[in-house]
Amino acid sequence: MSADAVAALYGVVAEPNNPVARRALAQWQTLVAKACGHDPRQRSAASDRLAECYRLDARDVRPAELLFSVHSYYAILVRLVVWQWMALLDQLPRPADRFGRAETDGQLRGCLDDFESGGLGQGSAAQAIFRDDPFSWYTAAWSEPLARLVRQAAGSLAEWHPPTTAAANPGAEGGDLLTDLYQAVLPKEVRHALGEYYTPGWLAEHVLDEVGYQGDANARLLDPSCGSGRFLVAAIHRARRRQLGDCPNFPAGKMGLSPSPTPLDEAGLCRRILNGVVGFDLHPLAVLSARANYLIALGELARHLDDAEIPVPLCDSILSPHADEAEPDTFDFVVGNPLWIAWDH
Repeated sequence: MSADAVAALYGVVAEPNNPVARRALAQWQTLVAKACGHDPRQRSAASDRLAECYRLDARDVRPAELLFSVHSYYAILVRLVVWQWMALLDQLPRPADRFGRAETDGQLRGCLDDFESGGLGQGSAAQAIFRDDPFSWYTAAWSEPLARLVRQAAGSLAEWHPPTTAAANPGAEGGDLLTDLYQAVLPKEVRHALGEYYTPGWLAEHVLDEVGYQGDANARLLDPSCGSGRFLVAAIHRARRRQLGDCPNFPAGKMGLSPSPTPLDEAGLCRRILNGVVGFDLHPLAVLSARANYLIALGELARHLDDAEIPVPLCDSILSPHADEAEPDTFDFVVGNPLWIAWDH
């Protein structure tokens, strides 16, 4: 299914007369070039490997359009996962079932447009995850192959029952939910060429131990190059464990987590986490993943998000547009795994 899906997306993106897809591609190219330190339009061994993975001829493929198509495919899968998770959390009909009832491609597109706008009961929390990303172009560039892609992906998710609590969240040692999906979509050689070395959960936990972060709701933590949100997820689980005593599948830290002396209710804890656990990244796909992982790590606390944004802005943590503010944000802890960029870039 993946190869057919990427080929369908690539067929739309590579079409020079499709202004919606071309604008999204241009926005993505600018961001990725800044985040990765090189021009994604240049053919390389990594782009050839990517073409091979998706059964395309590297000699005939435009590298930027291909990578953007793969990223867009992953972004569609993340959307389906988040919508499915939010529906289960809010006890709403599952999106996969709704998509399956769409008899025509036009009805399916209308259903997707409603989900993108938060109009089918998924709430502003899910909608905010996808705000300002360059991957929502797929409904405006709708086609029969794209409709087939969504139907196939939704069918694969129809029997998936995602966890709605942090305690049930799979993956030991503070792992995030989407890393395995991303690594399956993008081969190792391509990820390494882009400077993407994902932090293992044990290392995130070790770093939090070393800096002394134990989930204090009054402490503020920043990961200035957060990637898919590994450190953010680990920090959220520590805050939950200290306040609520849940997340038994996740380590308590080397020093142990003593209960908070001033317990908070779920709504109060959600507000504290949103204010106190923050991530920055310049890569649009990393921001999408981190926001989704952040939302899922909140578990049932996500019911209290209301109109709050997930605090993972798409921004440059060094050349921030907010650097000239009179009262810039301050943090008690700064942790992370800085982006690796090859010297020749």
